[in-house]
Amino acid sequence: MKITNKNWSSTGFTLIELLLVLSIISILLFVPLLFTKSFQYEPSPEQVAESLREDLLLAQHIAMSKGSHINFVIDNLTKKYVIRYGAFDTIVEKPYAREDMSIYFFSTINNNNISFNRNGHPRISGSFRLEVGGERFIFTIYLGKGWVEYKKM
Repeated sequence: MKITNKNWSSTGFTLIELLLVLSIISILLFVPLLFTKSFQYEPSPEQVAESLREDLLLAQHIAMSKGSHINFVIDNLTKKYVIRYGAFDTIVEKPYAREDMSIYFFSTINNNNISFNRNGHPRISGSFRLEVGGERFIFTIYLGKGWVEYKKM
C-alpha cells in the first residue's frame, strides 16, 4: 500500500479569507443600525397609574414584613418617589415613568408623604391626583386595611 502526500492547502479556505468574509458580513449587519431611529418605550397613562399603585402596595408590604414604619415620599421637583425607613434610609428610589407625570396632594395627606405603620395600615387616609399624558387619576388610601384604589377621571 502506497501512501500519497496530499496537498491540504488547496482544499478549504484560509484563515485570512474567513476573517475577511466575517468582517464584511458584520459591517453589512451593522450599517442598518446606524440609520434606524432609536426606540424608547413610553408606558401608557394606565400603566403608569397601575405601577404607582403597585409601588404603594410594595411600601405597605415592606412595612408589614419588616415590622417598621415606612414612608412613601413623592417629590415633583426631582421627578421621583422614594420608599424609606424613617427619614433617611432609602429602600427604593424610583424616577417618574414619564416626563409629563405630576402628582398633586389634596385631602388629608400632607407634605407629599404617605406613611405606613408596622402592621401595614396607613397613618393618614386621603387622596391625591396623578396627571400623566393629559389624563387624570384619583388615588385614595383608606384607613383600616390600607386599601389603595384609583380611578380615571
